[in-house]
Amino acid sequence: MIETERLLLRPLSLDDVDAMAPMYADAEVMTFLGGVKTRHEAAERIKLIMSLFAEQGFGLFGVVEKSSGSLLGRAGLIVQQVEGAREVELAYGLKRQAWGQGYATEAVAAAREWGFRRLPEPRFVSLVHAANLRSVRVAERLGARHNREVDYQGQRVRLYVHERP
Repeated sequence: MIETERLLLRPLSLDDVDAMAPMYADAEVMTFLGGVKTRHEAAERIKLIMSLFAEQGFGLFGVVEKSSGSLLGRAGLIVQQVEGAREVELAYGLKRQAWGQGYATEAVAAAREWGFRRLPEPRFVSLVHAANLRSVRVAERLGARHNREVDYQGQRVRLYVHERP
């Protein structure tokens, strides 16, 4: 688990499906995250997140607001193939009611710090659609450097680099 001033990042479980399904069903939230998912598809995503975490020793955490105990979404590290190269991405997705409160920046910063302490990676990346202005701002607030545009899953996205301190 990872704790920040306002958040607790903890492994996801199947008990989280009911809390996460509304995020996956929200078209606005899912605009840049692969599109709307049914409850069943959300459960399958959570199972995948859990299995990858168990297999790799890292992955996406559930993001819990400490003051309310509410599960706001997910954030952490995932392995991606970007133009034939292995990259570890700092990724997140939060429910719309959590937007605009600094939770994404706080969660991603905590996951980045955790990752650099535990993994040998020289850097992490963020893959951000140019139109996703909120995520562009999160990457920039965290000091990530826009490196280049890349093809990722059939779309052109910005690759931001988070260098190891």
